[in-house]
Amino acid sequence: MKTYKIYLIYVMSICFIINSYASLKNNTILNSTSIVANSSERSISSIVKPTKKTNSILLTTTIWNGTTWDNGTPDINTITIIDGDYTTLTNGGFSAWSLQVNAGKKLVVSNNTFVEVQMDVTVDGDLWVETCGALVQIDETGTFTLNGSGNSLVQKYTSALNNWNDYTYWSSPVSNAVVNNVFSASHPYS
Repeated sequence: MKTYKIYLIYVMSICFIINSYASLKNNTILNSTSIVANSSERSISSIVKPTKKTNSILLTTTIWNGTTWDNGTPDINTITIIDGDYTTLTNGGFSAWSLQVNAGKKLVVSNNTFVEVQMDVTVDGDLWVETCGALVQIDETGTFTLNGSGNSLVQKYTSALNNWNDYTYWSSPVSNAVVNNVFSASHPYS
């Protein structure tokens, strides 16, 4: 039996073996990974069926019933369901992994407050964002889904546009947005 210094090897997020000194016999199996060691040389001739290294997070779920959270205040690792009217002015802003607003329920993101969501937002009820409130989706792969009779309203105010050079900037960061498409029906200079 030979002892080899084995390094942690990652290729395309696949973990091949642990970092340690290991005594290897031919066809050693470690954690469902078959390592073929050449007994006459100080080498590993192949690694078969490597295990994929994954990072996992523990997600919990909490539901707002109109009065309290059933499983504690949500954080960025919480699947969050609004099943009773919620306003951030009264109850405070929050973070969530994902957000679901159930049918017949309303989430109001009030002025000077925010709701941040790591991934997906699904609205079957009503989601209102007031003028100085912010709904922020963090991950660019997150989706915003408006289902059935759900409503989403973002209320913003601007001063009158009286000159060609006037503009108003609203928003959280956006990409691929064309301002003229937003204002085409009401643009005073078209």
